[in-house]
Amino acid sequence: MDIIRKLELNQLSKEEIDKVTKLDISFNQITTIPECLGNLVNLRELYLSCDKIKIISECLGNLINLQKLNFYYNQIRILPECLGNLVNLCEVNLSK
Repeated sequence: MDIIRKLELNQLSKEEIDKVTKLDISFNQITTIPECLGNLVNLRELYLSCDKIKIISECLGNLINLQKLNFYYNQIRILPECLGNLVNLCEVNLSK
């Protein structure tokens, strides 16, 4: 979760943000997706498994390079339209 704190506090340079291609913040008991994740435009894999997320944030619509999205074992019931922006997305896991 350290990268999330740095993103929220604007402590990462553009070069550091652009280098992030995989992020796993599973098993942190988070209930909402931090809006700052929408800044990780080069992210290809995002893992948010085994948390307590109920709603997928619209900010994920900015992750146009995302290929894998894993929300395994959360409480998500509705997929937002913003996921339609993710033209490179080829794997989504929403299973319980």
